[in-house]
Amino acid sequence: ECSNKNSIWWSQNDTSKGEWRALHLMNQGVWNDQVVAQCPVTAQAVRGEQSPLREHLMDGGCIFGNVFFSVVREGTVIEPHCGPANVRHRLHLTLHQPSQTRQRREHRPTLHVAGEEHCWETGHAFVFDDSLVHSVVFPQSSSLIVNHQECQDRVVLIVDLWHNDLSGVERELITELYSPGMPRP
Repeated sequence: ECSNKNSIWWSQNDTSKGEWRALHLMNQGVWNDQVVAQCPVTAQAVRGEQSPLREHLMDGGCIFGNVFFSVVREGTVIEPHCGPANVRHRLHLTLHQPSQTRQRREHRPTLHVAGEEHCWETGHAFVFDDSLVHSVVFPQSSSLIVNHQECQDRVVLIVDLWHNDLSGVERELITELYSPGMPRP
């Protein structure tokens, strides 16, 4: 699903080294119906009636909400950065991690959040506070024998969830204040 890396909807993110691409189903609170149509299984899993994420999803027009595929190429460094506010937690569901990175820890892509290291593992998810400083390093593994038939990218589905300490009223107020298209001071 959504495997066309040449789609006009893929965006290139800034990195100091390497390549980081994203395909947004929802970007800053706005669903992209064309991408959702290309990725119906993912969209249903995230926002469908039976989705366990539904009640926590930053849906409904808040600019802090995103749902996207994040693809990081081997040799990429994403410098330390943080989210715009402490109103969301970010879920990472690992869809693909190259097999050679599972063999040797020093070649694994890692996410560093507030001094803690997290490694992605295919089929597993974790959640972190996006307002904390975080960075990504995916070392080049040129010394390893690589199966060139296999995708060498780390692929993650990222879903923004409401911070679990926010009440329903607080969520509504934040959405009202930070809806797409609202003028900013």
